[in-house]
Amino acid sequence: MKVSVFGAGYVGLVTAACLAEMGNSVVCVDINETRVSALNQGEVPIHEPGLTELVIRNQQASRLSFTLDASAAVAHATIIFIAVGTPANEDGSADVEHVLAAARTIGQCMQDYKVVVNKSTVPVGTEWREFRSPDFTELRLTMKEPIVIDGRNLFDPVLMAEAGFEYVGVGRGKLLEYTARQAVWAGRALAVA
Repeated sequence: MKVSVFGAGYVGLVTAACLAEMGNSVVCVDINETRVSALNQGEVPIHEPGLTELVIRNQQASRLSFTLDASAAVAHATIIFIAVGTPANEDGSADVEHVLAAARTIGQCMQDYKVVVNKSTVPVGTEWREFRSPDFTELRLTMKEPIVIDGRNLFDPVLMAEAGFEYVGVGRGKLLEYTARQAVWAGRALAVA
């Protein structure tokens, strides 16, 4: 499988090395030129028992590479992990700006279907305005397959169907999974019930 990992810090580097060790082709991208250069020379900037050997072995087997080129990393993979830092703000809350920046970069570089997984440390219940009120018209026009899997059940299934999306609300059950073709029927069924 082709995988990319955004972030070559502790979480990203360990994730990338372990995925490569499992036989996947992994590209790890970071914005820190010094770190990427060191990793490409087999120098691991963090201490984790066995990690240096794991990185070198998988680089030599051409299963693990490091780059500054986010576009190349996105093009490489079907599955993309975001594993960037989330330092604490002054009030103790997590600063998720790096996570959002990585997500924006991935979105701008995507040319085909991708699965994006957030592996960064983000507190449970983190609210992102970008996900609460997206521009559904723009979103629909940019998607090859208009499928939304809503893990937090933020959106109304009928409105999503009317906007042309196949929608799955995780945990809502089969009755609340709608497609655009079912929207009219579903509206009548809900009105009768």
